Amino acid sequence: RGFPGSAVQLSGSDSECCCVYAWPAASYGLAMSEDPHILHALGQAVESKVRYFEEVQLSAGGASWAAICCVGSRALYFLNSDWDKFLDTRSTLSYNHIEAVQVDAGSEDRAMVLLSDDRDRYWAQAVQVIAAARDDLVENLAVAWQAYKMKVHRRFQSMPLAPVEFSEPRGPVSTWTAEPFFGYRKVVINKYFAFVPQKLRQIESLSGEPTGRFRNPETGLELELHVHKPVAVLSLERHGLDSVRWVAMEYKRFLTKSVDAYHVRCHEPYTKRMNITDDIAVWHGWKMFFLCRDVSIAVLILRRQYMPPLADTAQDFAVVMRFPRGQGSEFARCPESLLMQEALLIADSISPLVQATKMYRGAIQAKADALMYDEGGYDFLQNNLGIRPKLYDLAGAFLKAIFLVLKGEKSDLILPYADQMEVVLEQFRGDLDVDAIIAQFRDSGALTTGAGGISLNQEEAERHTNAWCVRVARYVGWAVNGGLGPMFSLRDIVDTPVRLGVDADKKIRTCVEFLLHLRRPDMSRRFFSAELSQVINNPVLSDHVFTSSVMQVLIETKYIEKLFTREQKDRYTALLSDLLSSDTVDVSVKSEICRQLLQVTNPRGTMIVPVMIASALLRMMAKANTFLCTYATAALVNLSADDDQVKSALLSGSVASILVKQLASKDDDLVHYTLRLLVCLSKAAHHRSILVSAGTVGAVQEILISTYDSDKTKILVQVAGVIGQLCNDSETQKQFLTSRTGQYLGETLYTLLYIYDREPEISDLRTRVIFAIKQLCHNSPEAQVEAGSHMISSLIPLLRDCYLTKREFAFHAVLLLLSFSGLTILQDKMAKCQLRTVLHDIYRETERRESSSSAAFRTKVKELYDRMGKQNT
Repeated sequence: RGFPGSAVQLSGSDSECCCVYAWPAASYGLAMSEDPHILHALGQAVESKVRYFEEVQLSAGGASWAAICCVGSRALYFLNSDWDKFLDTRSTLSYNHIEAVQVDAGSEDRAMVLLSDDRDRYWAQAVQVIAAARDDLVENLAVAWQAYKMKVHRRFQSMPLAPVEFSEPRGPVSTWTAEPFFGYRKVVINKYFAFVPQKLRQIESLSGEPTGRFRNPETGLELELHVHKPVAVLSLERHGLDSVRWVAMEYKRFLTKSVDAYHVRCHEPYTKRMNITDDIAVWHGWKMFFLCRDVSIAVLILRRQYMPPLADTAQDFAVVMRFPRGQGSEFARCPESLLMQEALLIADSISPLVQATKMYRGAIQAKADALMYDEGGYDFLQNNLGIRPKLYDLAGAFLKAIFLVLKGEKSDLILPYADQMEVVLEQFRGDLDVDAIIAQFRDSGALTTGAGGISLNQEEAERHTNAWCVRVARYVGWAVNGGLGPMFSLRDIVDTPVRLGVDADKKIRTCVEFLLHLRRPDMSRRFFSAELSQVINNPVLSDHVFTSSVMQVLIETKYIEKLFTREQKDRYTALLSDLLSSDTVDVSVKSEICRQLLQVTNPRGTMIVPVMIASALLRMMAKANTFLCTYATAALVNLSADDDQVKSALLSGSVASILVKQLASKDDDLVHYTLRLLVCLSKAAHHRSILVSAGTVGAVQEILISTYDSDKTKILVQVAGVIGQLCNDSETQKQFLTSRTGQYLGETLYTLLYIYDREPEISDLRTRVIFAIKQLCHNSPEAQVEAGSHMISSLIPLLRDCYLTKREFAFHAVLLLLSFSGLTILQDKMAKCQLRTVLHDIYRETERRESSSSAAFRTKVKELYDRMGKQNT
């Protein structure tokens, strides 16, 4: 939006979209009224550097008026409420004329600016300022005032600032205050408040400042409240924190890194249930509960997004409560749901201290017109504020043009909701062709030399226009993908159930290529839709930028895959590999590729080259976060299950060290899939030697010891499987049998025996444990005697009762007993348990029910029966 006299236009975007024209990139520590794009535009308008702006109400000499206050380097500047021009007279207040500032101790939004006698004649001696974020305004004014005095007078001078109780009446108050719950009190931390139990005492810093840490000295309960700095929403994408889930995973990693063993009892999204201050911003949440040996930890992560006054910032909060579980603690027997409820009450009460729901609609409209929000931001502006970019009507016409193309191609099959969509699209023009609209998209952001008061040469104007088109593609992609109507999305366009005609297919492809906007980062080059077609010959996208949300849909619907022929499967795999390996590709795109790989049942019969894609997944795992590592590991389990080439390719790389590192992550899902992958990779002897040399034995033993007494059944099943596989080698078997202190028959064997006894029924875990014990005791008489003495009396009755219903368990039980039968002491014990009679009955019954699947089982039963007979003889 321009200001008369300077005609400054708001433009540009963050570097993630490669829109770099004249404006500073969004900083990571952004405050609400410190948007760099608007500050830059305001600075050009007032011809001075602006560090802060705020909408204020001024009062002086019996008059009152609204203004936009800009804190400049030399003075305060005041624009009208429409953000388009200076106030007629009171437009500037020099720092030379400001003597002191008084802050009203009886309110949170009033201050008084005291002026000198040589002030301009249209300013009164004292000017009252009412601002929702008064403290921020006064703080920025003090910094700018002191910097100006140092520059002019060459000495440091603090701005006189004092709290004063204003004597004049405040007038009617429109805000209200919610009282804390019974037994709670209100605490204030970094401009937010929360309700905490009264018994919790705050731990103060050495300077007396609140730390956000509380403790109950009687029960040992500890509470931490973290209020992070506001950040630009668009900057969250660059830092990989665009979802509150990623923040929660970072907290989990930090809180559990020094814990030997813990169990995740809760790890799921959470919706904040209270809006005490009528906050217009959007809140997202994630809750976690960790059960450790001596303490239970409840964690609530909240994100306040699209915050006033510009709807372009986000702020994260964390509530961490530690409940002691030691002997005698009142929390030891308390249900986990009640402990979590205590943390939820505190998290629900977190609210901004200032009840400011006013949005700077003029500035927001300017940013929206410049398309400087993400997809969620456009949803928020449209649904909550009724603000739409100036490109809204043209985006609607674009969607209508697509709709009309599909409507003429067997619309009953393609568009089941055609009637409803016609109603939605009725407001938009329908006489424009797709190509004409795309041309208008480009022209709508074109700047010529001198346009709007901005001096641009031809190259700069071209860069500006190309950067604008990148943002247009993202916005229109949001509009087409359900933003303008939930009955119609991008999936309906690219995944039609019928074959389109030649003309219709060409138009749809043109639309898709524009929305994807695949191009080089160099904004001096114009976008050409042929870039997507050229990918077939040069499948390298790491040096390209594109619209992530559109790319995700194109991969999900196999639109890009259909561009390649069967003979070009290596090129298609190279494209996916390049996306997975790139540091600039969004998490959503990489996770979608992994989801596609998880659905592959026969890799050789698809467009995927397993060895190539497996190497790319491995490269991604070396540097990705826990979420992507879990997805990639699960995909590798699927790809390597029956493919020796994939296994060899992985083990010739760095997979062994990566898997050992993932076993130490303490993330249940990641550990589970890592163990499954180890089971797949440990079938061959030379593969096992690589895994063992990387430290797999110690890592697996650590997981077994830390999880054996928990209900992490799916992890223990895989641990037993890995132990059984690795013990095929005698040296590795000795490592598992040796304790960490060097004692033979160490923790591994006794822990497996404990799990065997603990399982109340014949389960997958008990079956895997029997397999692991059999492998662990092979050729070790000491281990066989220890395990056999412990298991024989309970194992034989289980075998007698389950051999028909639990065939896998029975098979491993027979193999284990067969290994015990080599020792006389164990044969005597088995004979006392009537094993030969049990085997006779099993053999006769399975012979009567003869089947190919039971032949191997009957062979082992007969071998054990014969061996027991020889012993009796």
